[in-house]
Amino acid sequence: MAEPQPYLSDEQNADNAALFVAATQALHDILVEREAQALAAPPKPWLLSLMRVLHATRADVITFNYDTLVERAALSAGLFDAEVGSYANMESILDALPPPLTASYAMLAPTPMSSFRLMKLHGSLDTYWVRGDATGSTIGRLRGERNWDGAYPSNFERTKHAPGRQPFLVPPAAAKSAFYDNPITRQLWRNASEALSRADRVAVVGYSLPLTDLVTAGMLREALAGRRVTVDVVNPDAAEVKERLHALGVDGDLPVHTGAECVANYSAFLANRLGLEVLGALEQVDPNLKVSVASRRGIHPVIRAEATPDGVCLNADWGSVIADLSGANYMAAAVTVGKIMSAVERSPGTAGPNILMRGVSTAAISVRLEVCNWATLTPEAYVP
Repeated sequence: MAEPQPYLSDEQNADNAALFVAATQALHDILVEREAQALAAPPKPWLLSLMRVLHATRADVITFNYDTLVERAALSAGLFDAEVGSYANMESILDALPPPLTASYAMLAPTPMSSFRLMKLHGSLDTYWVRGDATGSTIGRLRGERNWDGAYPSNFERTKHAPGRQPFLVPPAAAKSAFYDNPITRQLWRNASEALSRADRVAVVGYSLPLTDLVTAGMLREALAGRRVTVDVVNPDAAEVKERLHALGVDGDLPVHTGAECVANYSAFLANRLGLEVLGALEQVDPNLKVSVASRRGIHPVIRAEATPDGVCLNADWGSVIADLSGANYMAAAVTVGKIMSAVERSPGTAGPNILMRGVSTAAISVRLEVCNWATLTPEAYVP
């Protein structure tokens, strides 16, 4: 229905086109309603943890979903880039693709910051276009920093910034479709292909990989077949997805994460793996070095390391800022790397040596060290 078919009459193709526009609008309305229902409850802790892992690793994330839950969760997770002193924003996460639909946006754009990159290959609920526009000039996203609060652009904003445009929701059409034959979509798919081609580890999360989706299957085959790459299969029916990857020529290591809670469990797996990397880095440095943590308020000494059932709890003195890392009083009260490693050995936690960060002066602060921006070991040595 999305494209004229050569075996149909002009009248039949016109009827199909009208039906497709009506179906797209109905799908858009239903998804907005369902998304609002999801946003009525707080985000799941595993989802916020996943956002922080993606941020810490500066991951490339490719999605075929239309909803905006990932972007909203990222903004709600408080992702911070200490190098520029800015929190995560929609423009940085989406890499400004598609661009916002506001002419004066360049003057008001948020500060660019480093985080994970989200590529939405099938469009989005907040993106609109003039149907059939092969130039891509009308494709754009309604501007706004949307948190996990259910707020959507009003009809006034949509008609003001996207007058006469329709939701840009890409169907599983042929590659020659106008949905793909425009610069915006082509650039997104090219970015996704390049990210896959240089990745040494890929996760296929909740995607059944239907071989009838020729465009995606072709991209995966080109990027992954014949390479030594680990592909994590995260799906309640992971065995079937694994078979389809083999059919595409992906013969590397294919670890399986299955079950009803496979995505939440995979998020915990990633956090634990990242914690192991932090501990591995700590093991390589002088155990007498003292530790601090960076936040938007400065550099703070870690003053206590305690073994807990959940892992190792590090307490930072958020009220104290280290002004001069090279001075004689460099973190006089801070704990050493050796004390942290001793706490790791004493921790009864079985889920992996998680390192937890808790604030002393601010009880509400509770973040994992491995997903902070930097843990400062010396003025010259940093561990992500």
